Amino acid sequence: MNILHEFDPAQFVMAPGSTVPSPCVNICRMDEKTALCSGCYRSIDEIICWSKADSHKKLEIWDLIQQRMLP
Repeated sequence: MNILHEFDPAQFVMAPGSTVPSPCVNICRMDEKTALCSGCYRSIDEIICWSKADSHKKLEIWDLIQQRMLP
């Protein structure tokens, strides 16, 4: 398993010191058709903003990732 299948943003509890995990799985290739990383399903803009995004934004991105992973 990897973080994409283990993390559930709906179950994440915002608490002092808690951090939203990165969806990166170290397979960094942009798909030309979808414009998404084939490893983590993020757009290039989402990848770029991740390190500066707050927890709410990161959870929004996780929600998008989960939608993108659906068949």
